[in-house]
Amino acid sequence: MESIISIVLLGFGIYMVLSIIGAFIQGWNQSSANADETAIKEKLAAITHIVREEQHNGRAYWFDADNDKFLAWGDTQDEIIATLKARWPEHIFYLNESGKILCKPNWIPMPFPVNK
Repeated sequence: MESIISIVLLGFGIYMVLSIIGAFIQGWNQSSANADETAIKEKLAAITHIVREEQHNGRAYWFDADNDKFLAWGDTQDEIIATLKARWPEHIFYLNESGKILCKPNWIPMPFPVNK
């Protein structure tokens, strides 16, 4: 009888240890996934710009709407795009007023549907 109780207690002990180890591994994997997701969001935020455009004396000036950082200026959109391609070739620009997105490979403003 004592051997049966010992086996049951040993089995229960092993089950508890494995459950604790499993919970620890699952929690570690989840925190690792959360860290990866946060890193991806931060990288995307760093390379994505919502464009605010101003016009002064026939010249367009583009600013980042989030932080008012100057992006480019030009008399035509092609001049502005050339500047953006040279300064930030890997970045993405969302033209807020027209709802278009501008990025490589072709640097042509394309419609970008945003769920509002």
